[in-house]
Amino acid sequence: MRRIHRDQRVRRTTARCLASVAAAAALVAGVVATGVAPSSAAIVEVSNVGAAMTAPATANGPFDITATIKNTGTLPQVSGAKVTITAANGAVTAALGCQVSEGTAVCTTTQGMIAGASKTYSVTVTPAAGAPSVVTQVVTQANQPDLNAPGSPADDTVSQTTTVFALALDLTNEPTTVKPGNDTRLDAAVTNQGAPQTSATVTIDTGGLVDTRLPVPAGCGVDPSDAGKLTCAGISIGLGETVHLVVAAVTPTSGATSMHSIGTVVGQAGSNASDAVDTTLSADAKEAFVPPGGGVCSQESHESSCFDVPSTWEGGTVVGLFQQFLPGTMCGTQLCSPYIAEALWPKSSNPAHNDPNNPLMLRITYNTRQSCNGSGWGSGCHQLYWMNNPTDTAKLMPQCPTYRVSNPIPAVMADPNVPCLNFVSRNPQGIVTYDVAILIDTLIPKISL
Repeated sequence: MRRIHRDQRVRRTTARCLASVAAAAALVAGVVATGVAPSSAAIVEVSNVGAAMTAPATANGPFDITATIKNTGTLPQVSGAKVTITAANGAVTAALGCQVSEGTAVCTTTQGMIAGASKTYSVTVTPAAGAPSVVTQVVTQANQPDLNAPGSPADDTVSQTTTVFALALDLTNEPTTVKPGNDTRLDAAVTNQGAPQTSATVTIDTGGLVDTRLPVPAGCGVDPSDAGKLTCAGISIGLGETVHLVVAAVTPTSGATSMHSIGTVVGQAGSNASDAVDTTLSADAKEAFVPPGGGVCSQESHESSCFDVPSTWEGGTVVGLFQQFLPGTMCGTQLCSPYIAEALWPKSSNPAHNDPNNPLMLRITYNTRQSCNGSGWGSGCHQLYWMNNPTDTAKLMPQCPTYRVSNPIPAVMADPNVPCLNFVSRNPQGIVTYDVAILIDTLIPKISL
C-alpha cells in the first residue's frame, strides 16, 4: 500500500513538470511567431521628467523659489535635460547655474540623472511694479523622446501664485524751515503697490509735539505716553491708491537747530516702509504752518505782523510773512513807506477758503509814530493801501462792512479778492496796529507820514 501511494506522487510531480515545459514552449513559440512579448510580462522603458517647485504664498518684494527637475522615468537622462522658469507679472532676475534673459531662466543639466534622481535650482523672482500677484511657472523637458512609450509626456509643468503686498511711504514737511516753536505740517503719503491692504498701521514720530488744533485723521490718535507720536491703525488701501495722513507738529524751542521726523507703515506679509524728513529751525524763518484757531507773528526791521487763522478754517494753512523794500511806490499822490508788509500762502481749492464771511486776519504794526487824528490814545487814521504783487499799483484799502471805530467785531469782506480794513488801534506812543481781512496774497503799504 505505501508503494502505491509513492508511485502516485511521482506521477503527479512528473505531470506538473511536463505542463510547465509545455507552457514555456508555447511562450517561446509565441514570441518567435509575433516578435512581441505579451504585455503582462513586459518591462516598458520610459523617458520622462517631472517638475516641482516651492514658492512663498505671499511676498513684499523680490522672493526666492526653488525649481526641481526629477527623472520620473526608467531611462537614464544624459546631460541636456532642461528647466524653463517664467514669471507672469514679474521677472526671473537671478537663477544659480542657469541662463537668465528678458525675465526668463533656462537651466540645462550638465550631468546625467539615473531614474529617481533630481536637480534643484535656486531662483529669484522680482514682481512687476504695482503687481498684486505673480504666477511663477516651471517647465521641465526630457533630453530624449520617449521611444518605448509613444504618447507618454516627456515633460512636465507646475505653477504657483504668490500674492504681493507692497507699500511705499513718502514723508514730507511744509514749510521746510520754521522758527523754533512754530508749526510745520507733516504729510505721510502711503501708496499701495501690491494687493489690497486691509489693516495697515502708520506711525508718525514728529520729533516735536502733535498740535491737535489740526484734527488728526480718522483712525489716528496721539500716543498716550508720547505727545509727539501719532499712530493710525486699521487703514485700508486699495491697489494703486495713496492715503495721506497729515499732522501738525510744534517744533522744539530748546536750542535745537532741526527737528527729525520719522514715518513708518506696517502692512500685511511684512510689507513695511519708512521715510524721514528734517525741518530746519531758524530764527530768521519767514514761514510757518498755522492750524485752525492758531496764529503766527513775525518781527521785521520796520514793521511786525501777526497772521491769524479762524478756528473754522478747515485744514489750516501755510503762511509766509515778509517785509519788502520797495522805494518809490506811490500811495495815491503820496509816497508809500518803502518797507511794506507782505503775506503769502498757497491758494486753496477748497471753496470754504474763499468765503468772505470767514476771512484770514493780518494784524500789522508799523514801527513809526502816527500823528494824524492827534497823537493820543485811541484809534489812528486810515492810511493803508494794498497790492497783489510788487509791480502792482497800490490801491486804497476799503473798510470792511464790519469796520468799527471801537469794540471790533469779526470781519466780513465785501469782496474776497479785495482786502479790507476791519479795525485800527493806537497805543499811547502813537504806534498804530491795523486789522486787515484778507483771502489773497497781499502786500500792504502805508502812506509815508
